[in-house]
Amino acid sequence: PKLAPVVLGRAAELAPAVRDAVDADGTTIAVNDGPAAGQEVPHLHVHIVPRTDADGAGMLHALDWPAPEPDTEPFEEVRAAIRERQAARSDGRVPAARAGPEPPARRWRAATGRMKCAAP
Repeated sequence: PKLAPVVLGRAAELAPAVRDAVDADGTTIAVNDGPAAGQEVPHLHVHIVPRTDADGAGMLHALDWPAPEPDTEPFEEVRAAIRERQAARSDGRVPAARAGPEPPARRWRAATGRMKCAAP
């Protein structure tokens, strides 16, 4: 209980960086407590789930949607993008767009089957 404000506060700080890094429309922050709630790893951890308007999952109470098996390759790039954006936010800077042929956001949407629009 004493760590809850710290852990949830950190999740709230990281959520915008996650959202920005993958160009999500929002995030769902969740903690599963106990096997009946779906907890598989017996330690405290917080899920920050990037969400899109078109993901079909609805609100937290309806988070049982058919998600495809993701291609894990783009997730290292997404992790780096999250770290970059979190550092920029911590320094009071506006996170810069990532350079390169394909931004992590597009790769994440493709890997999870949640593309909003076709690539330009």
